[in-house]
Amino acid sequence: MKGKVNVLQVFGLLLVVLSAAILLGSQWLANQRSTQASALASEIKANLPQITEGDPSNYSDPAMPVLQLSEGDFSCLIDIRSFGISLPVGNSWDSAGVTQYPRTFWGSAYDNSLIIGGSSQSGQFDFCAKLDLGDEIRITDMTGAQFSYEVSRIDRRAHVDLDTLQDPNSHLTLFVRDESAKTYIIVRCTLAP
Repeated sequence: MKGKVNVLQVFGLLLVVLSAAILLGSQWLANQRSTQASALASEIKANLPQITEGDPSNYSDPAMPVLQLSEGDFSCLIDIRSFGISLPVGNSWDSAGVTQYPRTFWGSAYDNSLIIGGSSQSGQFDFCAKLDLGDEIRITDMTGAQFSYEVSRIDRRAHVDLDTLQDPNSHLTLFVRDESAKTYIIVRCTLAP
């Protein structure tokens, strides 16, 4: 009996190996998506005119211009310099496509109602859990107008919808699902002075 292999031990070992393979595979996929999003952000930056300071009061129409590329339609870039992050932001919400790059959920930088959702599965929006009050976030539209915001509040909610995300005191809202806590991180920002 000593030399006989227990079927349950073999099954347990196979489960451990399979779990490790799944974990490594998902990490590899997240790294690939992050690399692709960074490359896409660089491509978009190369197509932008000169960067200027954006001011929401200069716009009467809230519709933000869209840059159409083969990878999709983009309304802006999001930059968090303290984390070295620059990501493209898709023009329209797509809950399945949000793992490729963040998407506009609602609103516009021009009327202080912009809401952007990202994915923790791709690792691109993991910075939301590390932000502190006062951290700077920049949004650059497709005309090169750049809007600067400061983190003013960070909330956690069990679920999100438009009513939960809209806040008249926030000019920019970011959100991502924290898979480990099974809650959403909601980052509220106001225009930087």
